[in-house]
Amino acid sequence: MTTFRATRAIDADVTHAAAQTRRRRSIKCGLAALGTGAAVLLAACSSSSGAGSQGGPAGSGSGGNGIGTKGNPISLKVGSLGFDPKKYCGTKPMKVGLMDGFAPNTWRYEVLAMNRAVLAACKNVTTHQYYNSNLNEQNYANQLNVWASQQFNVVYAYPDFGPQSNQAFKQAQRRGMKIGVDYLAADDVVPDIVSADVAEDYLSAAKTWVPFFDQATNHNANILVIGGPAGNTEDPAVVAAIQQVIQSTGAKVKLLQTTPVVGNWDTATTAQAMSAAIAKYPNLNGVVATSIAVEPAIVRAFRAAGRPLPALAGQGSDNQLVCDLHSILKTDPTFNLVSIDASGNAAPLALIKAIAAYQGIKAPELGPTDSTTYFTMPTYINTLTKQLPECSTSVPASADLSMALTPEQIANLK
Repeated sequence: MTTFRATRAIDADVTHAAAQTRRRRSIKCGLAALGTGAAVLLAACSSSSGAGSQGGPAGSGSGGNGIGTKGNPISLKVGSLGFDPKKYCGTKPMKVGLMDGFAPNTWRYEVLAMNRAVLAACKNVTTHQYYNSNLNEQNYANQLNVWASQQFNVVYAYPDFGPQSNQAFKQAQRRGMKIGVDYLAADDVVPDIVSADVAEDYLSAAKTWVPFFDQATNHNANILVIGGPAGNTEDPAVVAAIQQVIQSTGAKVKLLQTTPVVGNWDTATTAQAMSAAIAKYPNLNGVVATSIAVEPAIVRAFRAAGRPLPALAGQGSDNQLVCDLHSILKTDPTFNLVSIDASGNAAPLALIKAIAAYQGIKAPELGPTDSTTYFTMPTYINTLTKQLPECSTSVPASADLSMALTPEQIANLK
Protein backbone atom coordinates (compact mmCIF):
# COMPACT_ATOMS: atom_id res chain seq x y z
CA MET A 1 0.00 0.00 0.00
CA THR A 2 1.29 3.43 -0.90
CA THR A 3 0.36 6.62 0.89
CA PHE A 4 0.78 10.22 0.02
CA ARG A 5 0.97 13.64 1.55
CA ALA A 6 -1.39 16.19 2.47
CA THR A 7 -2.81 17.14 5.70
CA ARG A 8 -4.95 16.63 8.62
CA ALA A 9 -6.52 14.19 10.99
CA ILE A 10 -9.18 12.22 9.16
CA ASP A 11 -12.80 11.35 9.84
CA ALA A 12 -13.59 7.78 10.82
CA ASP A 13 -15.76 7.25 7.75
CA VAL A 14 -12.91 7.98 5.38
CA THR A 15 -10.12 6.21 7.25
CA HIS A 16 -9.92 3.33 4.78
CA ALA A 17 -9.66 5.58 1.75
CA ALA A 18 -7.23 7.91 3.43
CA ALA A 19 -5.01 4.93 4.17
CA GLN A 20 -4.14 5.02 0.48
CA THR A 21 -3.41 8.72 0.47
CA ARG A 22 -2.01 10.75 3.27
CA ARG A 23 -3.47 12.73 6.09
CA ARG A 24 -6.53 14.78 5.24
CA ARG A 25 -8.26 17.55 7.14
CA SER A 26 -11.63 16.66 8.57
CA ILE A 27 -13.63 19.90 8.53
CA LYS A 28 -16.46 19.51 6.04
CA CYS A 29 -17.51 22.60 4.19
CA GLY A 30 -18.94 23.78 0.91
CA LEU A 31 -17.11 25.47 -1.91
CA ALA A 32 -17.08 29.12 -2.85
CA ALA A 33 -15.45 30.95 -5.73
CA LEU A 34 -12.06 32.47 -5.07
CA GLY A 35 -13.23 35.85 -6.29
CA THR A 36 -10.60 38.56 -6.04
CA GLY A 37 -8.20 36.13 -4.38
CA ALA A 38 -6.56 35.20 -7.68
CA ALA A 39 -5.08 38.64 -8.14
CA VAL A 40 -3.72 38.70 -4.60
CA LEU A 41 -2.24 35.21 -4.95
CA LEU A 42 -0.58 35.98 -8.27
CA ALA A 43 0.91 39.17 -6.86
CA ALA A 44 2.46 37.09 -4.11
CA CYS A 45 3.77 34.63 -6.69
CA SER A 46 5.52 37.22 -8.82
CA SER A 47 7.01 39.10 -5.89
CA SER A 48 8.46 36.11 -4.04
CA SER A 49 12.15 36.23 -3.36
CA GLY A 50 14.72 33.56 -3.99
CA ALA A 51 12.95 32.08 -7.00
CA GLY A 52 14.72 30.06 -9.60
CA SER A 53 16.65 31.87 -12.30
CA GLN A 54 13.66 31.92 -14.62
CA GLY A 55 10.94 32.56 -12.09
CA GLY A 56 10.55 29.05 -10.70
CA PRO A 57 10.58 27.89 -7.08
CA ALA A 58 13.92 28.20 -5.36
CA GLY A 59 16.33 25.30 -5.51
CA SER A 60 19.24 24.91 -3.17
CA GLY A 61 21.57 25.47 -6.08
CA SER A 62 22.29 24.32 -9.60
CA GLY A 63 24.74 22.03 -11.27
CA GLY A 64 25.00 18.30 -11.87
CA ASN A 65 22.13 17.30 -9.62
CA GLY A 66 19.63 19.65 -11.29
CA ILE A 67 16.93 21.59 -9.50
CA GLY A 68 14.18 19.40 -8.10
CA THR A 69 16.21 16.21 -7.76
CA LYS A 70 16.71 14.43 -4.45
CA GLY A 71 20.14 15.99 -4.16
CA ASN A 72 18.84 19.47 -4.89
CA PRO A 73 15.15 19.70 -3.96
CA ILE A 74 13.01 22.71 -4.73
CA SER A 75 12.24 24.88 -1.70
CA LEU A 76 8.55 25.55 -1.23
CA LYS A 77 7.63 28.85 0.38
CA VAL A 78 5.21 29.92 3.09
CA GLY A 79 2.57 32.25 1.67
CA SER A 80 3.80 32.17 -1.92
CA LEU A 81 3.89 29.78 -4.85
CA GLY A 82 7.43 30.86 -5.67
CA PHE A 83 6.74 31.03 -9.41
CA ASP A 84 4.78 33.25 -11.78
CA PRO A 85 2.15 31.10 -13.59
CA LYS A 86 2.02 33.51 -16.52
CA LYS A 87 5.53 32.49 -17.56
CA TYR A 88 4.31 28.97 -18.35
CA CYS A 89 0.84 29.52 -19.84
CA GLY A 90 2.03 29.45 -23.44
CA THR A 91 -0.30 30.34 -26.28
CA LYS A 92 -2.08 27.13 -27.27
CA PRO A 93 -5.74 27.06 -26.16
CA MET A 94 -6.25 24.42 -23.48
CA LYS A 95 -8.99 22.64 -21.58
CA VAL A 96 -8.01 21.82 -18.01
CA GLY A 97 -9.45 19.41 -15.45
CA LEU A 98 -8.90 19.49 -11.68
CA MET A 99 -9.70 16.30 -9.79
CA ASP A 100 -9.85 14.94 -6.24
CA GLY A 101 -10.58 11.44 -5.00
CA PHE A 102 -12.43 13.13 -2.15
CA ALA A 103 -12.56 16.65 -0.78
CA PRO A 104 -14.39 16.97 2.53
CA ASN A 105 -12.05 19.46 4.10
CA THR A 106 -10.64 22.96 4.23
CA TRP A 107 -7.17 21.88 3.07
CA ARG A 108 -8.53 20.49 -0.20
CA TYR A 109 -10.56 23.62 -0.88
CA GLU A 110 -7.52 25.77 -0.26
CA VAL A 111 -5.59 23.74 -2.84
CA LEU A 112 -8.48 24.02 -5.31
CA ALA A 113 -8.55 27.80 -4.83
CA MET A 114 -4.83 28.06 -5.57
CA ASN A 115 -5.12 25.86 -8.66
CA ARG A 116 -8.01 27.95 -9.96
CA ALA A 117 -5.94 31.08 -9.43
CA VAL A 118 -3.16 29.55 -11.52
CA LEU A 119 -5.65 28.85 -14.30
CA ALA A 120 -7.01 32.40 -14.04
CA ALA A 121 -3.53 33.65 -14.92
CA CYS A 122 -3.61 31.72 -18.20
CA LYS A 123 -5.94 33.54 -20.58
CA ASN A 124 -5.67 30.67 -23.07
CA VAL A 125 -7.59 28.32 -20.77
CA THR A 126 -10.86 27.94 -22.68
CA THR A 127 -12.54 25.53 -20.25
CA HIS A 128 -11.83 24.18 -16.81
CA GLN A 129 -13.81 21.67 -14.79
CA TYR A 130 -13.55 20.29 -11.26
CA TYR A 131 -14.46 16.71 -10.34
CA ASN A 132 -14.62 14.94 -6.97
CA SER A 133 -15.02 11.15 -7.16
CA ASN A 134 -16.23 10.91 -3.54
CA LEU A 135 -13.97 7.97 -2.67
CA ASN A 136 -15.01 5.99 -5.77
CA GLU A 137 -11.89 4.74 -7.53
CA GLN A 138 -13.77 3.61 -10.64
CA ASN A 139 -15.47 6.98 -11.07
CA TYR A 140 -12.08 8.63 -10.68
CA ALA A 141 -10.69 6.56 -13.56
CA ASN A 142 -13.84 7.04 -15.63
CA GLN A 143 -13.62 10.82 -15.37
CA LEU A 144 -10.14 10.77 -16.83
CA ASN A 145 -11.56 8.81 -19.75
CA VAL A 146 -14.42 11.29 -20.12
CA TRP A 147 -12.04 14.23 -20.22
CA ALA A 148 -9.82 12.45 -22.75
CA SER A 149 -12.89 11.89 -24.95
CA GLN A 150 -13.74 15.58 -24.62
CA GLN A 151 -10.17 16.44 -25.70
CA PHE A 152 -9.04 17.97 -22.43
CA ASN A 153 -5.37 18.85 -22.62
CA VAL A 154 -4.17 19.15 -19.00
CA VAL A 155 -5.33 17.53 -15.76
CA TYR A 156 -4.19 18.00 -12.19
CA ALA A 157 -5.24 14.96 -10.14
CA TYR A 158 -4.61 14.30 -6.48
CA PRO A 159 -3.54 10.61 -6.48
CA ASP A 160 -5.92 9.54 -3.72
CA PHE A 161 -5.95 5.92 -4.88
CA GLY A 162 -2.20 5.65 -5.23
CA PRO A 163 -0.67 3.46 -7.93
CA GLN A 164 -4.06 1.84 -8.54
CA SER A 165 -4.77 4.83 -10.80
CA ASN A 166 -1.54 4.53 -12.78
CA GLN A 167 -3.14 2.60 -15.63
CA ALA A 168 -5.89 5.21 -15.97
CA PHE A 169 -3.27 7.98 -15.94
CA LYS A 170 -1.23 6.20 -18.58
CA GLN A 171 -4.20 5.60 -20.87
CA ALA A 172 -5.30 9.24 -20.60
CA GLN A 173 -1.81 10.44 -21.46
CA ARG A 174 -1.71 8.13 -24.48
CA ARG A 175 -4.81 9.96 -25.68
CA GLY A 176 -2.98 13.28 -25.53
CA MET A 177 -3.52 14.63 -22.00
CA LYS A 178 -0.73 15.88 -19.77
CA ILE A 179 -1.33 14.90 -16.15
CA GLY A 180 0.24 16.47 -13.07
CA VAL A 181 0.07 14.89 -9.60
CA ASP A 182 1.76 15.36 -6.25
CA TYR A 183 2.93 12.76 -3.76
CA LEU A 184 2.83 9.79 -6.11
CA ALA A 185 6.56 9.71 -5.26
CA ALA A 186 7.73 7.03 -7.64
CA ASP A 187 10.73 7.70 -9.85
CA ASP A 188 9.44 5.56 -12.72
CA VAL A 189 6.11 7.33 -13.38
CA VAL A 190 7.37 10.42 -15.26
CA PRO A 191 6.82 11.01 -18.15
CA ASP A 192 4.99 7.86 -19.34
CA ILE A 193 2.35 7.51 -16.60
CA VAL A 194 2.13 11.19 -15.63
CA SER A 195 3.86 14.26 -17.02
CA ALA A 196 4.64 15.72 -13.59
CA ASP A 197 4.90 14.31 -10.09
CA VAL A 198 6.13 16.37 -7.15
CA ALA A 199 6.98 14.78 -3.80
CA GLU A 200 8.58 15.58 -0.46
CA ASP A 201 12.25 14.95 0.26
CA TYR A 202 12.04 13.37 3.72
CA LEU A 203 15.77 13.61 4.30
CA SER A 204 15.46 17.38 4.29
CA ALA A 205 12.66 17.13 6.85
CA ALA A 206 14.78 14.93 9.10
CA LYS A 207 17.61 17.48 8.92
CA THR A 208 15.24 19.94 10.60
CA TRP A 209 13.73 17.57 13.15
CA VAL A 210 16.80 15.74 14.48
CA PRO A 211 18.78 18.87 15.53
CA PHE A 212 15.58 20.25 17.04
CA PHE A 213 15.19 17.21 19.31
CA ASP A 214 18.86 17.28 20.24
CA GLN A 215 18.57 20.88 21.40
CA ALA A 216 15.08 20.71 22.92
CA THR A 217 16.01 17.77 25.18
CA ASN A 218 19.47 19.01 26.11
CA HIS A 219 21.10 16.23 24.05
CA ASN A 220 19.06 13.41 25.54
CA ALA A 221 16.21 12.71 23.12
CA ASN A 222 14.27 9.44 23.15
CA ILE A 223 11.75 9.60 20.35
CA LEU A 224 9.07 7.74 18.45
CA VAL A 225 7.44 8.33 15.07
CA ILE A 226 3.64 8.22 15.03
CA GLY A 227 1.74 8.50 11.79
CA GLY A 228 -0.83 6.86 9.60
CA PRO A 229 -2.36 3.46 8.97
CA ALA A 230 -0.40 0.22 9.13
CA GLY A 231 1.33 -0.46 5.82
CA ASN A 232 1.66 3.11 4.61
CA THR A 233 4.99 3.91 2.98
CA GLU A 234 5.45 7.46 4.20
CA ASP A 235 6.12 6.67 7.86
CA PRO A 236 8.89 4.09 7.23
CA ALA A 237 10.52 6.59 4.85
CA VAL A 238 10.48 9.19 7.61
CA VAL A 239 12.01 6.72 10.08
CA ALA A 240 14.76 5.84 7.60
CA ALA A 241 15.55 9.51 7.01
CA ILE A 242 15.73 10.21 10.74
CA GLN A 243 18.06 7.25 11.26
CA GLN A 244 20.31 8.50 8.47
CA VAL A 245 20.54 12.01 9.94
CA ILE A 246 21.19 10.71 13.46
CA GLN A 247 24.02 8.57 12.15
CA SER A 248 25.54 11.28 9.96
CA THR A 249 25.39 14.04 12.58
CA GLY A 250 26.05 12.14 15.78
CA ALA A 251 23.08 13.86 17.40
CA LYS A 252 22.15 12.56 20.84
CA VAL A 253 18.79 11.36 19.60
CA LYS A 254 17.59 7.77 20.01
CA LEU A 255 14.74 6.13 18.17
CA LEU A 256 13.07 3.91 20.75
CA GLN A 257 11.73 1.69 17.99
CA THR A 258 12.25 1.63 14.23
CA THR A 259 8.64 0.64 13.54
CA PRO A 260 6.34 3.67 13.29
CA VAL A 261 3.47 3.80 15.76
CA VAL A 262 0.15 3.34 13.97
CA GLY A 263 -1.98 6.43 14.53
CA ASN A 264 -4.16 6.46 11.39
CA TRP A 265 -3.51 10.22 11.14
CA ASP A 266 -6.54 10.79 13.35
CA THR A 267 -6.79 12.05 16.90
CA ALA A 268 -8.72 9.14 18.44
CA THR A 269 -6.31 6.44 17.27
CA THR A 270 -3.31 8.62 18.02
CA ALA A 271 -4.46 9.22 21.60
CA GLN A 272 -4.85 5.48 22.22
CA ALA A 273 -1.54 4.62 20.57
CA MET A 274 0.33 7.31 22.50
CA SER A 275 -1.11 6.12 25.80
CA ALA A 276 0.28 2.66 25.10
CA ALA A 277 3.64 4.05 24.02
CA ILE A 278 3.93 6.21 27.15
CA ALA A 279 3.34 3.15 29.31
CA LYS A 280 5.91 1.14 27.33
CA TYR A 281 8.64 3.80 27.27
CA PRO A 282 9.08 5.72 30.55
CA ASN A 283 11.91 7.75 28.98
CA LEU A 284 9.89 8.89 25.94
CA ASN A 285 10.42 12.65 25.61
CA GLY A 286 10.07 13.35 21.90
CA VAL A 287 7.51 12.53 19.21
CA VAL A 288 7.58 12.95 15.45
CA ALA A 289 4.03 13.19 14.10
CA THR A 290 3.89 12.85 10.32
CA SER A 291 0.61 14.76 10.66
CA ILE A 292 1.36 17.19 13.46
CA ALA A 293 -2.27 18.30 13.51
CA VAL A 294 -2.84 15.35 15.87
CA GLU A 295 -0.93 17.37 18.50
CA PRO A 296 -4.01 17.69 20.76
CA ALA A 297 -4.18 13.90 21.07
CA ILE A 298 -0.49 13.63 21.97
CA VAL A 299 -0.73 16.40 24.56
CA ARG A 300 -3.86 14.82 26.03
CA ALA A 301 -2.19 11.41 26.37
CA PHE A 302 0.89 12.78 28.15
CA ARG A 303 -1.19 14.92 30.50
CA ALA A 304 -3.44 11.96 31.33
CA ALA A 305 -0.34 9.95 32.24
CA GLY A 306 0.99 12.77 34.41
CA ARG A 307 4.08 13.05 32.26
CA PRO A 308 5.86 16.22 31.07
CA LEU A 309 4.92 17.16 27.54
CA PRO A 310 7.37 15.84 24.94
CA ALA A 311 9.16 17.85 22.30
CA LEU A 312 7.06 17.56 19.15
CA ALA A 313 8.15 17.68 15.52
CA GLY A 314 6.30 17.12 12.29
CA GLN A 315 4.50 18.73 9.39
CA GLY A 316 1.03 19.73 8.31
CA SER A 317 0.07 22.19 11.04
CA ASP A 318 -3.22 24.04 11.06
CA ASN A 319 -4.73 27.06 12.76
CA GLN A 320 -6.01 24.92 15.64
CA LEU A 321 -2.49 23.72 16.42
CA VAL A 322 -1.19 27.29 16.37
CA CYS A 323 -3.93 28.47 18.72
CA ASP A 324 -3.35 25.46 21.02
CA LEU A 325 0.36 26.19 21.08
CA HIS A 326 -0.19 29.79 22.18
CA SER A 327 -2.38 28.50 25.01
CA ILE A 328 0.05 25.78 26.12
CA LEU A 329 3.01 28.14 26.21
CA LYS A 330 1.21 30.41 28.66
CA THR A 331 1.27 27.67 31.31
CA ASP A 332 4.20 25.58 30.09
CA PRO A 333 6.81 27.89 28.53
CA THR A 334 9.31 25.00 28.29
CA PHE A 335 7.16 23.13 25.75
CA ASN A 336 8.82 22.90 22.35
CA LEU A 337 7.45 22.17 18.89
CA VAL A 338 8.72 22.47 15.33
CA SER A 339 6.67 22.11 12.15
CA ILE A 340 7.59 22.34 8.48
CA ASP A 341 4.77 23.47 6.23
CA ALA A 342 3.54 24.88 2.89
CA SER A 343 2.79 21.37 1.62
CA GLY A 344 -0.35 22.53 -0.17
CA ASN A 345 1.77 24.65 -2.50
CA ALA A 346 3.04 21.46 -4.15
CA ALA A 347 -0.25 21.02 -6.02
CA PRO A 348 0.01 24.24 -8.09
CA LEU A 349 3.60 23.27 -8.90
CA ALA A 350 2.38 19.94 -10.30
CA LEU A 351 -0.33 21.75 -12.27
CA ILE A 352 1.99 24.34 -13.80
CA LYS A 353 4.54 21.65 -14.73
CA ALA A 354 1.80 19.77 -16.61
CA ILE A 355 0.75 23.00 -18.35
CA ALA A 356 4.34 23.72 -19.36
CA ALA A 357 4.63 20.17 -20.71
CA TYR A 358 1.53 20.61 -22.85
CA GLN A 359 2.67 24.01 -24.09
CA GLY A 360 6.13 22.67 -24.95
CA ILE A 361 7.81 25.16 -22.62
CA LYS A 362 11.16 24.14 -21.17
CA ALA A 363 11.23 24.97 -17.48
CA PRO A 364 14.20 23.32 -15.72
CA GLU A 365 13.68 25.71 -12.82
CA LEU A 366 10.46 23.81 -12.07
CA GLY A 367 12.28 20.50 -11.75
CA PRO A 368 13.04 17.54 -14.02
CA THR A 369 10.72 16.45 -16.83
CA ASP A 370 11.78 12.80 -16.84
CA SER A 371 11.47 11.93 -13.15
CA THR A 372 9.73 12.96 -9.94
CA THR A 373 10.40 16.52 -8.76
CA TYR A 374 11.36 16.64 -5.08
CA PHE A 375 10.76 19.54 -2.72
CA THR A 376 11.59 20.59 0.80
CA MET A 377 9.32 22.59 3.07
CA PRO A 378 10.29 25.59 5.20
CA THR A 379 10.07 25.76 8.96
CA TYR A 380 6.77 27.42 9.86
CA ILE A 381 6.81 26.95 13.63
CA ASN A 382 9.83 26.60 15.92
CA THR A 383 9.47 27.46 19.59
CA LEU A 384 13.23 27.21 20.11
CA THR A 385 13.72 30.24 17.87
CA LYS A 386 10.47 31.94 18.93
CA GLN A 387 9.03 31.43 15.44
CA LEU A 388 5.32 31.27 16.13
CA PRO A 389 2.52 32.37 13.76
CA GLU A 390 -0.47 34.24 15.10
CA CYS A 391 -3.63 32.40 16.09
CA SER A 392 -6.31 33.53 13.62
CA THR A 393 -9.89 34.07 14.70
CA SER A 394 -11.11 34.67 11.15
CA VAL A 395 -10.44 31.26 9.58
CA PRO A 396 -11.56 27.70 10.37
CA ALA A 397 -9.62 25.70 12.93
CA SER A 398 -8.50 23.35 10.16
CA ALA A 399 -7.16 26.13 7.92
CA ASP A 400 -3.57 25.90 6.72
CA LEU A 401 -2.20 29.44 6.82
CA SER A 402 1.12 28.43 5.28
CA MET A 403 -0.35 28.12 1.78
CA ALA A 404 -0.25 30.82 -0.87
CA LEU A 405 -3.56 32.28 0.27
CA THR A 406 -4.36 35.17 2.59
CA PRO A 407 -6.51 34.65 5.69
CA GLU A 408 -9.22 36.68 3.93
CA GLN A 409 -9.20 34.28 0.97
CA ILE A 410 -9.37 31.26 3.26
CA ALA A 411 -12.21 32.79 5.25
CA ASN A 412 -14.21 33.12 2.04
CA LEU A 413 -14.01 29.40 1.30
CA LYS A 414 -17.38 28.02 2.39
